Amino acid sequence: MKTIILGAGYGGIATATALKPTENLDALLIDQRPYHTYYTLLHEAAGHGKTVTTPIEPLLEGTGVEFEQASVDHVDLDGRAVHLRDGRVLDYTKLVVSMGSVTNFYGIKAWKSTPTFSRRLRTPRASLIG
Repeated sequence: MKTIILGAGYGGIATATALKPTENLDALLIDQRPYHTYYTLLHEAAGHGKTVTTPIEPLLEGTGVEFEQASVDHVDLDGRAVHLRDGRVLDYTKLVVSMGSVTNFYGIKAWKSTPTFSRRLRTPRASLIG
């Protein structure tokens, strides 16, 4: 059984680290970047120069989940396949989609249009398909 986790944000990392290594575990975490960003700490990076990223692979140690740095082109739900931008196609039995989020500006339009907003954060979502 092949499990693919798309996205190494909070939802993807939480899913990957919750999996327990077993003999039959065949799981792969895919993200376009080799690091996880702690977006809740961005204010500390801006104000104090603190590092708010960490490499993904050490986070997965002991989980049995492999990491692949790649960009997803599209997912064929009927064919149970993830198509990567480099042309590779990865089949799956279970798919976790945890890519991106939407910022909640709580109705304050000025926040949405301000050029000083450093990152468009989104509400983390994860979906299990399959």
